[in-house]
Amino acid sequence: MQLDESEPHLPSDEARSINEDFLTPAEFAALAPRTSVHMVRRWIRDGKLIARKNLSGYYLVPRSELRKVLQQAAPQAPPPSTERSEGRAEGVIPGQGRLWSTPPPAGGGGRALE
Repeated sequence: MQLDESEPHLPSDEARSINEDFLTPAEFAALAPRTSVHMVRRWIRDGKLIARKNLSGYYLVPRSELRKVLQQAAPQAPPPSTERSEGRAEGVIPGQGRLWSTPPPAGGGGRALE
């Protein structure tokens, strides 16, 4: 049997589409906010993420799992409040006035730099 060396072996369209449906833990971590590779592997071991191992023993995570994580991480705005809290002006933090009403101690209150 002779191999034709002139054309490089390219994966079939089917194999390529299967690979595009999965992410490595590093790719997953790069796309998910505030997520490290170690965290992704921990989630896989704890059963929080569905993953497969390929023939080489590396984890592959389906893209659908990334969609689930991104949906959970998306900030959900609280419903607008129709009631105003009594005694508080809008945009004022409780205790804020006390912090600024006291003058700093005489002499700067800290050690001088040499």
